[in-house]
Amino acid sequence: MDWPLTNGATIDPKGSFVAQFAIGGIFHALDCLVFALVFALFVFPLIGKVVSPGMNMLKALGFSLVLATVSAAFLVPFVYYKGYHVGLVE
Repeated sequence: MDWPLTNGATIDPKGSFVAQFAIGGIFHALDCLVFALVFALFVFPLIGKVVSPGMNMLKALGFSLVLATVSAAFLVPFVYYKGYHVGLVE
């Protein structure tokens, strides 16, 4: 999936390819920053008190699996590709 172009086409459907890609790339990067901060500031302190490299990786993988599931179950079929019967829910 080309997420920058997909995000850009959703935000600016009548824009040129370059404009859609640039806008989508900017918003995709902002999404990454926002979710990294949400994880670091709010979620990470709530999930156990053990701080080791292995436990930190498990916490990050668990959070990323939640985000990926939300994306596959909601964003792909209902926001990005409405009417194409894609994702986990048809």
